[in-house]
Amino acid sequence: MDVFDRAQEEDLKQAAVIMASFAYNAAMRDEKFPRKPAPQPQQTATGSQ
Repeated sequence: MDVFDRAQEEDLKQAAVIMASFAYNAAMRDEKFPRKPAPQPQQTATGSQ
């Protein structure tokens, strides 16, 4: 059901409007979006065999 032949024109128009409004509002924000900090790489023990 997730193929081009089954796409509904009105659904695609609505999705395009929602995505465009999100992109516009995200670009116009004064500050950056809050994000979780990136995970730190795990340190491996070396020389303890």
